[in-house]
Amino acid sequence: MTDRSFATVLENCTLVTIQNQLVSHSSDLPTLGNAYLPELQIDLGALVLINSIGVRQFQNWIGGIECDNIKLLYCTPIFVHQLNLVHKFLPSHCKVESFFVPYYSETSMEEKLVLYNRNVEFEWGGGELVLNKPFVLDSSGLPMEIDVQSDRYFDFLKEYF
Repeated sequence: MTDRSFATVLENCTLVTIQNQLVSHSSDLPTLGNAYLPELQIDLGALVLINSIGVRQFQNWIGGIECDNIKLLYCTPIFVHQLNLVHKFLPSHCKVESFFVPYYSETSMEEKLVLYNRNVEFEWGGGELVLNKPFVLDSSGLPMEIDVQSDRYFDFLKEYF
């Protein structure tokens, strides 16, 4: 695995994969040029750390991209934390397509990250956000619980659904 983030151009979409850490001014974010992009997907599944400098760098980077359809994929809990913490972290045309939710079993002490997908585990219905929380089992077949404060953790979806 490389330490650098990178971009892949697909048919009508550019996919950016952001890896490892965004913690300094020298953190690598790919240069996408000045051309308009019909769709941009940003894969955040390999992001392990982001601090205030990384947040600022990411905001400057994403704010300079000419694209009306930006989708965020595989948002890690540390990225979700920043979405909830930093007001207007992303431009309004950014939408979260999928993100991870931490689960925990007190019995087995197991932890799991469960992927929530738009229109499956979270959707907009009847004028409000609807969570379809999956039933998650540990390796012994015992139920696991969400390991975050739900009322706070899912708050970002109101802005970036």
